[in-house]
Amino acid sequence: LQIALVPLSISQCFGYFSYFAYYLDSLSAISVIFTLVKR
Repeated sequence: LQIALVPLSISQCFGYFSYFAYYLDSLSAISVIFTLVKR
């Protein structure tokens, strides 16, 4: 994990941000599905 690695362009930074948002959204969806299954 290289912390010194800086995105070279703004579009690349937005790409990382959108990927992170999609990852969080999928995690929340999976947690909701698990809570529905537990009931």
